[in-house]
Amino acid sequence: MACISKRRNRWVIDFYDNQGKRRWKTLPEGTTKSEAKKVLRDIEDKIDKGIYIPLRNLPFFSEVADVWLKTKKPNIRHSTYKQYKGHMENHLKPFYENLRINQITYDKVENFISHCLDYNVSIPTLKKIIVNLGAIMTYAVRKRYVDYNPVRDIEKPKGQSEHDEDKELNVLTPREIISFLDSAPDLKHKTLFMAAVTTGLRQGELLGLK
Repeated sequence: MACISKRRNRWVIDFYDNQGKRRWKTLPEGTTKSEAKKVLRDIEDKIDKGIYIPLRNLPFFSEVADVWLKTKKPNIRHSTYKQYKGHMENHLKPFYENLRINQITYDKVENFISHCLDYNVSIPTLKKIIVNLGAIMTYAVRKRYVDYNPVRDIEKPKGQSEHDEDKELNVLTPREIISFLDSAPDLKHKTLFMAAVTTGLRQGELLGLK
């Protein structure tokens, strides 16, 4: 049975994990008895659910994110994979550097959103990044690293930006398309522009054509 006791002015939790192994968790100096009891209840709850993992064995957020992306790669387009990887390398991993997966809390997600807005990340891009963060945390729940995905309760950012994908498109008329193609500097560019007009491919897809 789990219990708490005080040793050398610090509270120590004595318990058996979900594999039956006896463990001790020494809390920081200054922790109150009520706070120690709360930690004990949290540990007991995880043990009951079979998801208790010692802190030192929990992976870092960046490690979980890398494995998640690896599992996604076979099932998504290359351009989508590059976008996900860019979101991780440029935004998520730098912000959550050195944090273990269980340290990604509701407050940490809110702080990340505020950080992105302060650095002028567009609303549409930020929404996509948050979707990826939510997927990573859902993966962490499935792997039993955590028992809660904080992203699902976050209020998604709202607003418009010059990059908003919902913005009305300016569609060229047939006459304007012909005029545009005729203004191409050479056959190579004219062929590229014609492919863009007739296929609807995105820039990355067009430039990847051979």
